[in-house]
Amino acid sequence: MPIYTFKSRDGETLEELVPSNTRQIEREGKLYLRNELPEAFAVTGQVRQKSFKDNMRSGYYKAECSEGARFRSDYSKSKIKKVWGL
Repeated sequence: MPIYTFKSRDGETLEELVPSNTRQIEREGKLYLRNELPEAFAVTGQVRQKSFKDNMRSGYYKAECSEGARFRSDYSKSKIKKVWGL
């Protein structure tokens, strides 16, 4: 079970060891929602956090896969090509 950071509406955060499909938890009457982006840290010194470029690529890939032909980007073709390294 991984450690996830949960945040309440008033900004309080909790770190909990929960199953990966847990999206929200309730502690002492407060509802905490899991952060969208996982926390990144190196255990062996070999693991690195994804760069902005890699996060952008994976986000576009997921959007294109989920929406198919309906996918429309707010960015120009030249900006997208620059990010993709084309």
